[in-house]
Amino acid sequence: MENFELSSVKKCLILGGGNIGLALGRQIKKKLPEAAVVVTKRSIEDVPKEQKEELTFLPHDPLKEGSWSSLAQTLENDFSELDLVISTYGVLHNDTLAPEKKLEDIKLSNLVEAFSVNTFTAPLAAKYLMKIVSKGSPSTFVFLSAKVGSIADDSTGGWYAYRSSKAALNMMVKNMAIEFKNRNKKTFAVAIHPGTTETHLSKPFLSGFSLKVWSPDETAEHILNVISEIGPEKSGSFLNWDGSTIPW
Repeated sequence: MENFELSSVKKCLILGGGNIGLALGRQIKKKLPEAAVVVTKRSIEDVPKEQKEELTFLPHDPLKEGSWSSLAQTLENDFSELDLVISTYGVLHNDTLAPEKKLEDIKLSNLVEAFSVNTFTAPLAAKYLMKIVSKGSPSTFVFLSAKVGSIADDSTGGWYAYRSSKAALNMMVKNMAIEFKNRNKKTFAVAIHPGTTETHLSKPFLSGFSLKVWSPDETAEHILNVISEIGPEKSGSFLNWDGSTIPW
């Protein structure tokens, strides 16, 4: 059975135009200048001109199901089919959300927000985009997860919303990989931990951090290296940025 070939990608969708999403777009265009790369953002009005010249941007709100339907229709009309879908959606903190250090810090609203962004966007992506991924050659759905979502690896506790929503994401990916295999054996799905990257999401937590912190472009390169090795035996896996398998 065929493996996914990154070099064969002609049309790619990147869900989320943050630091890593944009870096992925740049790296894919660098490797595959002829490939069409579409990046979604909640609003595209503030996208710099130079980015618009290199990448195609589409407005999309991942927390509104109608927006998923509209996105899928636009992609089907304008691009026919996709070879690669990468979701970079994720939230760790914002003005109202912060990682919990103890049970007393838990808020229902924060749990709902974390699961909505980190978990529920994945099955919605699969539901609406599955019909337009390539059927003739191997195609892949990639979802950026986090190592702290590994139940086996949790030795410190805390971060209830983020950890559990990423663990739930991993289950979603495993489940959809099984369904893809049953419905179209050439479509794969994987969860990838991108490694600690210097982004808005991670910046408040990097002080005193002892492990290597990657730039968005370095992280994008690592992710693409992992993607280039995906085949039937890795579909449904939780993979580290270096290609190794992370325990559930």
